[in-house]
Amino acid sequence: MASVVCGALLAGCDGGSDPTTSAATASVTSTSAAPTSSSSPASSSSTSASASESATSEAYVPVKPKFPAAAKKQTDEGAVAFVEYYWAALNYAWTKPDAQILSGFGTSECDVCATFEATAQNFSEQGQHYDSPPIKVESSEFVYNLKTEASAVTRVEQTKSSVVDRDGTVISSNETQSAVRVFKLKWSGKWQVSQIAEG
Repeated sequence: MASVVCGALLAGCDGGSDPTTSAATASVTSTSAAPTSSSSPASSSSTSASASESATSEAYVPVKPKFPAAAKKQTDEGAVAFVEYYWAALNYAWTKPDAQILSGFGTSECDVCATFEATAQNFSEQGQHYDSPPIKVESSEFVYNLKTEASAVTRVEQTKSSVVDRDGTVISSNETQSAVRVFKLKWSGKWQVSQIAEG
C-alpha cells in the first residue's frame, strides 16, 4: 500500500538515494499496489467508475497559494510561515500538477526537496495528479533561529487521497497517517529548506 507521499517522505528521512529514482520508484510501486485497495482486480473498473462519478460532483480545484509576507522575514514567525507555505506549495504541485512552484525553495543539499520536485515533474509528464491535497498541516512549532539557520517542527497528516490520471481513473490511494517532520532552514536573503527529517 505504498504511496507517492509515503515514498517521498520516507526517502527524505533515509537520505542517500537519488531523488529522481526515488520519485520514479515510488510512482511505480504505487501503481502496482493499487489492486490491494480493492477486494479484487475485477472490481477496479467499478471502483474507478464510482470514483470518477464522485470526482465529477465534488472535484477539487487546486488554488495556487500566495507566498506570505511574514515568510520574507528572518524571524521566528517568518520561518514557520515559510514552512507552512512549503507544504501548501507541495499540495498545489501534486494536485495541479505544477513542476515549477517548488523550484528554488530547497538548497542543493535537500534531497527530499528534489524528490518532491521530481514527483511533481513525473505527474506532469504522465498526466497524473492527486485528486485532493495529500498533506494536511496540523501544527507548526518554531525550534530555533541562529544567524543564518533555523528549524521548525510540523505535525502533518497524510490524507485519504488518490493519484488519478487524466480520465479520473484511480492509480493509487493513500491511507490516513500522521507524521512529524523537522525542517532545517537556511537564510540567504530568503528562506530555503536544507533538510526535512523525521521527527
